[in-house]
Amino acid sequence: MAAPRDVAVRRIAELIYTRRAVAGHVPVSSVARLLEAEPTLDALATLEPDGSFGLVLRARVTQELGRQFGYALFARKPIRTFNEPRFLSCDAEAEPVKIIAEATKRPESAIYDDIAVTQHGQYHGLVSMRLLMAHGKD
Repeated sequence: MAAPRDVAVRRIAELIYTRRAVAGHVPVSSVARLLEAEPTLDALATLEPDGSFGLVLRARVTQELGRQFGYALFARKPIRTFNEPRFLSCDAEAEPVKIIAEATKRPESAIYDDIAVTQHGQYHGLVSMRLLMAHGKD
């Protein structure tokens, strides 16, 4: 039988809500359509050929395209243009309580932003901070 700590560690990977990602060169307009088609996605990871990745928040894409002339300015730009500069990532084996503690150190406006999960240094998926906190209360 697994120790309680081992169960908690395994659970972080189980809390991933999406493994969706797009190539960094995909145009913003294509990602906007994808986000419109999947309203439950709060963020998407952007993947680069070298294995690096970024995180694009739905709110950022919506905000930029919603500005006057925004669509004309940003629709054809690569989605990597909108990567969040200081997104939080964690290893799939990290303890949920440590991830929550790290996330609460972010600026107030970013506390609830999604967290990118890696496994063996590669993008694995996204976990919702709200789901993580709810899980932490169980």
